[in-house]
Amino acid sequence: MKNYLSAIIIFVYLCVSACTPQDRKSRDFIAEGMKSRKIKRVTDAQLLSAATDFGKKAINKLNEIILPKIDASKPFDCQIAQYLPKDTKFMYVMNYRLVCQETQAKYEKEKQIFQAYTYNSLNDKELTENIQKIDNDAIIYTAPFTINGKFIGMWTVVMDKKMLVMNIN
Repeated sequence: MKNYLSAIIIFVYLCVSACTPQDRKSRDFIAEGMKSRKIKRVTDAQLLSAATDFGKKAINKLNEIILPKIDASKPFDCQIAQYLPKDTKFMYVMNYRLVCQETQAKYEKEKQIFQAYTYNSLNDKELTENIQKIDNDAIIYTAPFTINGKFIGMWTVVMDKKMLVMNIN
């Protein structure tokens, strides 16, 4: 019995000592990778809520950058590249744009939302944010862009649905 116990202790010791810190790092890296690929169930409500939060944050940041650079006494040019640093990026955002009369919307739903914003602004109705699923890969978050209370255009933030789902707790 003592021999079996000694053999088990030696075996356990060898197994534990054989795992170097590098092996543990590799094992932890693999475990983290498996965890990130684990299938998780996310409801539409959770997905849209997360997309709304990230969309709001992105638009708030864009407004913080752009609004101080605008001279409200001059006509606004919707080409926002002139106002933004070249490296302006946001987590989970595939792209963003400012849609105005001069710039075209990319998606049909985006065009419809812009038309609704335009109609509401002409009829003194409230302009509110909007969120839509676009195909299986993207979600768009839109919000009105106003200067001195006048509707100028619509922010569109296109988010990667897969990245959002992977990072919802």
